[in-house]
Amino acid sequence: VGDALSSVHDKEDVYAAYGQYQFGFGPVGVIAGLRVEQTKATYGGNESDNTGSLASAGCPILDPTPPATHVCAVSGDKSYTNFFPTAQARYEFAPDLIGRLAISSTIARPGFQQVTSAPVFDSGGSKLTGNPNLKPTTATGLDLALEKYLPHAGIASLGFFAKGIKDYIVTNVQQVEGGPQKSGGNLGIVDLISYANAPTAHLYGVEANYVQHFSDQLPGALGGLGVSTNWTWVQSKYRVPVTDPVTSLIVGSRESVLPSTSRNTANAEVLYDMHGLSLTLGAYYTSKNIFGL
Repeated sequence: VGDALSSVHDKEDVYAAYGQYQFGFGPVGVIAGLRVEQTKATYGGNESDNTGSLASAGCPILDPTPPATHVCAVSGDKSYTNFFPTAQARYEFAPDLIGRLAISSTIARPGFQQVTSAPVFDSGGSKLTGNPNLKPTTATGLDLALEKYLPHAGIASLGFFAKGIKDYIVTNVQQVEGGPQKSGGNLGIVDLISYANAPTAHLYGVEANYVQHFSDQLPGALGGLGVSTNWTWVQSKYRVPVTDPVTSLIVGSRESVLPSTSRNTANAEVLYDMHGLSLTLGAYYTSKNIFGL
């Protein structure tokens, strides 16, 4: 029963068109564009029933053990269109000092496992199923940066970024009554794991980067030394639905940071490059983060 119910037949086609215009005057350069995407999808799976309703519909028997379980193929179509405007501006304060501003919009479509109605079972009796009504995640971002170019391919930069996210996809767990129809023969109470859209989420932060080679500042063999460092700080937040453990109804929400989003991330490298010899000693740091809720 479980193998048949886990079978899926999904198809997703994306059609896109875009236009772009670039212009400038004096120290200002601008690139503006619009991308239009239409998504047409069909998500199919199998539905089981042992009450007789599918039998009357002529669906074949999957398991003859009384009460007989019948199975029918089910599918749903989804179509939506998105518009993604983008603008990038560049201002040259000096040949080696550049300011940049960008406004962008993006999309992340749910994976097939997240939207299929076919259930998947694990050895512990949990039931994992997709949500055919899941919406894609869209975001609008703002980036602002100042870049100072240094001799010998060096750079010092400081940037600010912010992003507003709509329909962020979260995992949703509820406890439901088991049984042959609902959970492939697992009786009792089982965990129903699915997906839902959080209404809004946002993040903002800063990033700093410094790369410098000391070929004309240190004598002799020391001139091959260099450093490369960067640091990113992120503050994120979204609303997590709170479910009543008895009724499984959503009774409120609370705030959380976005999963897999560390507050601080940093890299540091000591470089050496001279006479055909190239060496790098690096370190990486990421602060604690929430893997999932």
